[in-house]
Amino acid sequence: MGPPERHSAPGTGDFTHPTYFEEIKNDLEETGQGLLFLKDGASSNHFILTAETSHIYTQAGKGRRVHMMIFAPHLKAAEKINLGLDRVGNIRSDGRPIFGFSAKDLVKMVLDIEPECLLVPAHAWTPWFSVFGSHSDSTTWRNASRRKQRTFQRLKPAFPPTRP
Repeated sequence: MGPPERHSAPGTGDFTHPTYFEEIKNDLEETGQGLLFLKDGASSNHFILTAETSHIYTQAGKGRRVHMMIFAPHLKAAEKINLGLDRVGNIRSDGRPIFGFSAKDLVKMVLDIEPECLLVPAHAWTPWFSVFGSHSDSTTWRNASRRKQRTFQRLKPAFPPTRP
């Protein structure tokens, strides 16, 4: 038996930025199965709606930092997420938007908007903005992930393990 078949779907990145989201809506078309493709047919690649957010906040008297990835199942969900995030922060800044609330609060907000979204830490092992970094609150994270098991399905290390 051979290895399992693999599929690749690059993330769109930054669907939270209004200008870039307009480009996504203008240039990509939904397949109806959670993927998008270029309307002009210039590529056979499929894409998935993704965004990265930064969370810098204080909890239990300590500064906390974590980056999160949001995977949205369709354009309408991404649009609703953008409306929700726009009410609590600046989604118009360059790069990933920075929020002053926890990743746990992001998970609740996004899943209340669209339960089919997937949220994962953007980085697992880097020291500053990862879920297990020195400036995260991994105890709270583990407790949150127990309650939302489906949400936290896979962590990809920022640095692949070294092979002997």
